[in-house]
Order: sequence, then structure tokens, then C-alpha cells
Amino acid sequence: MYVMAIKINVFIFAIMALLSFPGHAQLTKVPDSLTALGDFTNAANAYSRIIADSIHINQLDLGNSFMRRGNCLLNMEKPKEAILDYFSSLRIFDKLRNEERVSTAFSNLGNGYDKLNELAKAADYYHKALDISTKLNDSARNGDLLNDIAVIESKKGNRESAIQLHLTAIEKYNNNLSEETLCKHYINLGNCYDEKNTDSSLYYYKKAELIASDLEDSSSLAGIYLNIGDLSKQKRNFKDALLYLEKSLALNNDYGDSTDLGILFHNLSNVYDSMHDYKKAYFYSQKEKELNDALFNIEKSKFATELSEKYESDKKDERIRAQETENKLKERNLLLSLIGLALAVALGAISFASYRRKQKANIALQQQNDRIERLNKELDESNQVKSKLFSVIGHDIRGPVSSIYAYLQMQNRGQQTSNEANVSRQTEQLLDTLEDLLIWSKSQLHQFTPNFEQVDPEALVLQVLGLLKPAMNEKQLTLNNKLQKGIKLNTDLNMLTII
Repeated sequence: MYVMAIKINVFIFAIMALLSFPGHAQLTKVPDSLTALGDFTNAANAYSRIIADSIHINQLDLGNSFMRRGNCLLNMEKPKEAILDYFSSLRIFDKLRNEERVSTAFSNLGNGYDKLNELAKAADYYHKALDISTKLNDSARNGDLLNDIAVIESKKGNRESAIQLHLTAIEKYNNNLSEETLCKHYINLGNCYDEKNTDSSLYYYKKAELIASDLEDSSSLAGIYLNIGDLSKQKRNFKDALLYLEKSLALNNDYGDSTDLGILFHNLSNVYDSMHDYKKAYFYSQKEKELNDALFNIEKSKFATELSEKYESDKKDERIRAQETENKLKERNLLLSLIGLALAVALGAISFASYRRKQKANIALQQQNDRIERLNKELDESNQVKSKLFSVIGHDIRGPVSSIYAYLQMQNRGQQTSNEANVSRQTEQLLDTLEDLLIWSKSQLHQFTPNFEQVDPEALVLQVLGLLKPAMNEKQLTLNNKLQKGIKLNTDLNMLTII
């Protein structure tokens, strides 16, 4: 079932507003008349001009102008802007302590948030309005607000709560409710019952139909007929469905909106299809398609217009910002020029002083570099002398040691004691060490080229252990050789031996 939008008779609302606020009538005569004609754009602009001249009008008139401009904006599908105006009016009425107008402002805020589908906020403001209205014993307004709150509950899916609110309003305020408000309650009750109880739904739609007929409210009748036709279609009473849908179509051509027409075309196509009148079913199906295409083009055009307006507005804002930025840049550049001039003078003085200091520092640095170069040369000469001296000493010592080693080797041909064997072995090791020392001294004199070969480190380690063994025996120490067997090193044996 489709929920029918309750349209406000704008003309009656405007006339009642004029009668209710005679002091404001002359001031807002033009925008009120435009509102009555449904020209909300020009009406909103007229209210804006009144607001702009707020110095010359009293606060109550200013609050009412904000309120009415908000109503125009809401009808123009601009709920966010409307809400801002409602808050402006609320602040004024609250300051004036005008509770009746505060209640109206809360109610309008509920309408605005309802449009934005922010149902929790909408319900909150409707309840605030109801609290004040109850305090003022305004039964008629209470009935209207209960209807608004019930609609929100229905949208939130709380249909039982909505039904109870409608019934409470009808029972409690029946004698004070206007026929328009009573009609709204009956229509919304029909909407609440439509899915769970079609008979109850039809009952309340019929009651709403009687009131709308007496009021000659064609707009409400068009929606009522649409809903009755839809219910009849669901009950497969196609004859009644066709009757009411065609009644709704006749009224919608003059008073309906595009959404209702789209629903009507869809339902009529379904009813005629169920009645096997495929020609008319196809006709209304095509009408629905044409309407949907037209609506799509309208929405597309509207979207393009909004984008164009936003683009122009952004361009204007950008030009203003650019001009402001340019002015600020000019001021800043002038200031920077003055600062730059002062800095240039200061930097010139600093640069000259720095140049003089740099000259002195360069002279001192050159002297230091000369001294370092002289010391490096002396150090290099000292190293060369040390290397040569070491080589000479190595050669001079190797001669006597070789002679001793040769003598011991000759003695080895006979029987040797343990001490003699140790002396012989240590002499051999000392000779090897001297040989290594000579090789190292050559490398320091840049006369040595490494000879890389596959070396067994295990043999070398055993040799070192043998050299250390007498000292270890004296100190009762033991060294464990945990070197992994089979390792080969690609290195110079003499260099490794020195290490």
C-alpha cells in the first residue's frame, strides 16, 4: 500500500496567517500572496528582503518572517536551509517568551527533520511542541501534533503505537479537531491498517472520503481514491478497483503530483491486465514509462541546474577569495620588500665581517695544513726507517739462530735427551718465527706479494699448540683443540702463521 502525502491547502493557510497577525499583514502582504499562489521562490525572496530590513521591524515580525521563509524553503525541497530559518525564529520567540510561537517553531523543526528522514529528531521536536501545546490547553494543536507524531511512529515501523496515537487524538480531542485534521487522522489510520487488516483500512478511508467530499478537498480525495483502489485490487475486486482508480486519475490530472500519477498508471495497468484487457493494460504501462522517463529528465535537468548554480557560486566565491588573497599578497610583498631591504644592509655588513674572518681563518688553516703535511712526511720517513731496521734486525738474528739450529740437527743424529729434544724443537720454531718476521717486514716495505693457496688450519693449530705446550705443562694447563676437521682455507700460509 502506498502512503499518501497529505498536502496543505496553502491558500487557506496564508489567509489564516493574515487574519491571525494583522500587524504583520501589511508588511508581508506581497510574500503572503505569493505563498498563497504557490510561488515559493519569489515569496522566499520577498521574506528575505523583509529580514534584511530587520532594524525597522519588531522582533515578532522578524521571527514570523524567518518562520514563513522556512516554510517556503521546505516547499522548495530545501529542508536544511528551512531548518536554519526555523532555529532563527525559535531563538527570537524564545527570547520574547512567546510559548505559542515557540511551539509552532518546534513543530516546523519536526517537519524539516521529517523531510530529511531524521525521524528521531523529528519526533523529539514534535514532542517538545506537544508539551507546550498541552500546557496551553490548545486541543486543536494537540490533535495535529499527535497526527504528526503518529506518522513518524508509522515510518519507524511502530504501527501499533501509531494507531493508538491516532485513536487517542480522535477520542480525546474529537470535538476540537478541525475536519481537515480529522480527515488526516482517518487517512493515516487507513495507511496503518492497510497491510494487516484491509477491512479496517477501507473503513477509515471511507470515513476520510466523506469528510474530504464535504470539504471539496480534491487533493485529499485523489489520494484516498488511489488507496481504496489499491486495496480493492489486493482483494481482487477489480471492478471497484477500476472505479476508484479512475476517480483518482480524474482528480490527479488537476490536483495530483507525478508520484501519484506514476502509481495510478502502474495500478491501472495491473487491473486491466487482471481483467484481460491487455490493450488498456499496455496503454497505461506505456503512460507509466513515459512519466518515469519525463521525471528522470526533470531530475537530470534539476541536477544539472543545481550543479551549474553551485559551480557559479563556487566561481564567485573563488574570485572573492582570489581578490582577498591578492590584496594580502600585495601587503605582504610590500612588507617583505622593506624587510628584505633591511636584511640586505644587515647581510652586507655581516658578509664583509665574515669575509675578513674567513681570510684570517684561511691563513691559519693553511699554516695548520702545512704543519700536518710536514708531520705526515716525518711519520712516513720514520715508518720506513722502522721497517728497514726491523728487517736488518731479523736478518742479523736469523744468522746465529740458524747456526744453533744446524748444530742441534747434527746432534739429533745421535741419542737425545728429552730436554735436548725440546731445545731443538723450540729453536726450530724460533727460526720459523724469524722467517715470518722477515716476510712481514718486506710487506711493510711494499716488497711482498701474497701467495694464496689451500691451507690446512689443523696442522697450523697443532704447531701453535706444540709451541705453547712446555709453558702449559709448567702451569698445569690444558688446551682443547675443537677445530672442525677437513676445513681448507684459501690464504697465504706465512701471513696466517704470523697471525
